[in-house]
Amino acid sequence: MAAAKECSATYHYPIVPPSLARKNRPLSDTESERRHYARTAFERRRSCDLSGQTVWVITAEDLILAKLNWARDSHSEFQLNDVRAMLRGEDLDRFYIEKWVHDLALHSIWEMVKP
Repeated sequence: MAAAKECSATYHYPIVPPSLARKNRPLSDTESERRHYARTAFERRRSCDLSGQTVWVITAEDLILAKLNWARDSHSEFQLNDVRAMLRGEDLDRFYIEKWVHDLALHSIWEMVKP
């Protein structure tokens, strides 16, 4: 495991492992994609030092996707404004974001915020 790095990003959200429960029924395609994404986001998390403690944080790209997902139905301006600000201020993997926007069916909300 890599050594913890100093946290330098503006957004520090601890990440929790995705639940892999619900073994009693098959998953829909949407549920399957969301599970696949959750595992991918978990694997991409980063460790950093925060006041002498090692913490795991979500990547900026995955935070953007989480905020888009949260705003999917509510169209929360709070979430959308956060995404707009992150898109202006970060060196992001746009290919990764757009791949998951497609796979998670976040097209309409993405169109509201993409530069």
